[in-house]
Amino acid sequence: MAKQAPRSAGTLSGGRVVSYALGDVANNLTFMMTSMFLLVYMTDIAGIPAAIAGTSTVSPRSGPASPT
Repeated sequence: MAKQAPRSAGTLSGGRVVSYALGDVANNLTFMMTSMFLLVYMTDIAGIPAAIAGTSTVSPRSGPASPT
C-alpha cells in the first residue's frame, strides 16, 4: 500500500465537501418550504396583503424587541 501525502489542516476531502453541500441544501429546502407555506397561509387564509406578509417574512427581527 502506497503512503499518502499528509493533508494540510485547511483542506477537506471531496466526500466531505459533498456531504456539507447536501446538508446545506437540505437545510435551505426546509427553510424555503416553511417560508412558502407561511406566505400562502398569510395571504390566502389569514387575508393579510401580500406586501405586509412578504415584509414580515423577510425581516422578522427588525422591531424594538430585536436582540441586537
